[in-house]
Amino acid sequence: MFEVLPGLPPYGDLPTLISDTGSTVYREGYVIRFLAGTREAWVGNFQRGLCSFDQVVAFPDGQHVLVIAGGSAYLVHPATKSIIASLGGQVESCTPTPDARGFVLSDLTDIELVNGSGLVWRSRRLAWDGVRVLQVTGDDVLGEARHYDDTWHPFRVSLANGEATGGAYEEVANAPSGIYLRASLMFKAAITGWMMAAISTALLFAGYPQAKPFAVLGVLLGCGAIAAGAIASLGGGLINDLKGRQ
Repeated sequence: MFEVLPGLPPYGDLPTLISDTGSTVYREGYVIRFLAGTREAWVGNFQRGLCSFDQVVAFPDGQHVLVIAGGSAYLVHPATKSIIASLGGQVESCTPTPDARGFVLSDLTDIELVNGSGLVWRSRRLAWDGVRVLQVTGDDVLGEARHYDDTWHPFRVSLANGEATGGAYEEVANAPSGIYLRASLMFKAAITGWMMAAISTALLFAGYPQAKPFAVLGVLLGCGAIAAGAIASLGGGLINDLKGRQ
């Protein structure tokens, strides 16, 4: 039904340019020749996305093909040379469902299920920066999601409707008042400000009056970060308390 070519063919008609951004700039991408099921063979030049993952798979209906070119996913109907759907630009894995009627795609933050008609569902955000799909059963998608502290946390997503439990992002969002996240970010900003102030003050004493604006800026940054952290923590705690009473 299809053949992956090593590059643009040097002869024949110009391959069809396919891009999920609508770009008309012609450059070599992931080149596929479609054969069976079409009136005549044609070549698609699929423009790549934001990563290096390439894959092309056929659906069991014999009518649709899923092309992933450098993370950009395209649902193709080869017989009509049409793109049914474009599905993200940073897909990093493609796993078939047990019945082979769909594929689970993952990117850096969530997963989605696609079939021959297009997108079935997309999960909520699961990770800060990284998702591993470990297993797809008849009922669930099992995997791990990366936390911002570089630890991995298990998740389970229903294959029927995309509802998710676990993961790395939910654990922080639902932590008591979100204090750990907010405090850590504001603490880093405050440290940066105070370091700037200290270095600038030292330069002032060393006879560099040009450092005075940086010293003032450092003090303001440090104080502002501490105040913002306190306000965010108190506000987050109040919101979580109100949610807990509903």
